[in-house]
Amino acid sequence: FFSPTPMVKAQLKVKALSRNPLYQDSAASARNLKPKYHPFEKSKEYTRALNAIKWEKLFAKPFIAAFDDHVDTVQCIAKHPTMLSLVGVTDCAGEIRLWDIANRRVAMHIPSAHKGIATSLTFSPDGAAFFSCGKDQTVKMWTTQTSVQTRSHAAHIKPVAEYLGEANFDCISHHERKSEFVTAGINLQFWDINRTRPIHTFNWGDETINVCSYNRAEHNLVLCCMRDRAVCVYDARAHQAAQKVYLQNRSNSVTWNPMRPMDFAVGNEDSNVYIFDSRRLDKHRGLLRGHVDAVLSVDFSPTGRELVSGGFDKCLRLWELEDWDKGRSRDVYNAKRMQRVWTCVWTADNNFVLCGSDDCNMRLWKAYSNKPLKKLKFSEQRALEYNDKLKERYKHFPEISRIAKQRPVPQPVKKAQRTRHIMYGAKNKKEKRMAAHGTEIEKEQYRKRGILAVEK
Repeated sequence: FFSPTPMVKAQLKVKALSRNPLYQDSAASARNLKPKYHPFEKSKEYTRALNAIKWEKLFAKPFIAAFDDHVDTVQCIAKHPTMLSLVGVTDCAGEIRLWDIANRRVAMHIPSAHKGIATSLTFSPDGAAFFSCGKDQTVKMWTTQTSVQTRSHAAHIKPVAEYLGEANFDCISHHERKSEFVTAGINLQFWDINRTRPIHTFNWGDETINVCSYNRAEHNLVLCCMRDRAVCVYDARAHQAAQKVYLQNRSNSVTWNPMRPMDFAVGNEDSNVYIFDSRRLDKHRGLLRGHVDAVLSVDFSPTGRELVSGGFDKCLRLWELEDWDKGRSRDVYNAKRMQRVWTCVWTADNNFVLCGSDDCNMRLWKAYSNKPLKKLKFSEQRALEYNDKLKERYKHFPEISRIAKQRPVPQPVKKAQRTRHIMYGAKNKKEKRMAAHGTEIEKEQYRKRGILAVEK
């Protein structure tokens, strides 16, 4: 009989290289940085910069959340001085809500705070109380230290104090150090929280004052806007007005620069934002042009280098003040259902922007559209910084510049921008033709554009 031979299993031997990482058998070789050994370095960097700017536009998702519990137009948003996540909001229904932004819930709700429109709100410096004013000729003081049981029954929340005025109040602002506040209406009135009548009343002319704001560094300066197109600076210590500048159109909002105490921004009806130095009102320091309709609200960032503005054109624009002469905003935010923006603020941590609009919504946006919200690893942070340096180095190249200038704006805004561009071009062409035929044309200085007169 045939007996098969037994099968032999094949054995495969693998030899692996191993070394002790604690033993340095060879010194690390340094990279030679001479340009002759890297002939394609510039082209590689340009490609990386191009990809970085494309990624920035691709992953730019600025919208975070919408707070839609309001029943009417959001009129005013005020930041809490000590708590980053707490803001106070008033609306045209006379309601007041304190929002906890981090948890996206209402911390306090006062349904009938005022009869009619609740026009403005401000916090005390310690954050223990807040003040609201409205069209019912009253200013009310509320406390933020309300018990949980009282918060669950909103009808039981009562004001700590109430101050009666002679006319409607349009704005209110609290002193940074003292227990005093100022209101704007038919007069500029200074109040002490321990008195029921104003301690001082000012008015330069017969026009109504619609906006007022205390300076956070120079505590005795008060900035206000009037209905007669004037912007006035009052000195509360001297009990008199310091200066007044008249613009071509009415101003809707003012705000002080937190890092440069003498500078302030003005949002005007002519769709421009003016930057002034309160010591010289005969000319402005900067002019921000980009909106196509009236600017309704402005606010500086905590660093004082950037500014946010909201307007009648349903857009929110972010500006870099170092590049104001470019005439272009850094970012434009818009939502499909967002209507006219009545108020906007920049949060104290410099990471978010809040806005309130006509569609009964308060929206939360990222201050930097492509910045991730999560905590970054060290390598991720280094990669972002490297991409930012590449974009800064190659920003003047045509392709990168074209992509960086792209802004997602609504179609009506695009159409209005094209119309305005045609109008400005026709005006410049007409002036050139008149000058060519010997007609003397008095050109307006750029620093004095929009300014009519200054009074002291």
